[in-house]
Amino acid sequence: MSTHLIYIGLGSNSADGARVMADAVERLAALAHGEVACSSLQRTEAIDFPWPCEFFNQVVSVRTSMHLSTFKATLKRIEREAGRTAADTQRGIVPLDLDILIVDGRVVRPQDCKRPYILAALQELHMPKRSSKPTLSSTSSDTLSSL
Repeated sequence: MSTHLIYIGLGSNSADGARVMADAVERLAALAHGEVACSSLQRTEAIDFPWPCEFFNQVVSVRTSMHLSTFKATLKRIEREAGRTAADTQRGIVPLDLDILIVDGRVVRPQDCKRPYILAALQELHMPKRSSKPTLSSTSSDTLSSL
């Protein structure tokens, strides 16, 4: 059975976001049979929000044998179970956001991977150097490949 190495960006602008994210990491660990690594929890200013607020952010790597579409659906279920709704998201309330950033060395959210806090978290997790660069703009590719 093949496995996938997946890097996930976690975020929350909830007052208890650190707890919500810790619960999500526990759930991810169960999905990955314990093969999880976590970056440090960071506080960052919101990006592309209509008003200023802070987010808790973290990057987690998991190794899983789940089919990718099943894994993605499971992340969405974890978000909903943490209280995320479409209406709240439209109002800027994000109890939990789980975004797949990189799958098996392939960047799937290039804009997110350009953000300094994500680059720092990936470096903290010692994302292995790739012999072929991820598909990004040259600046982001060079930064990611140097990790």
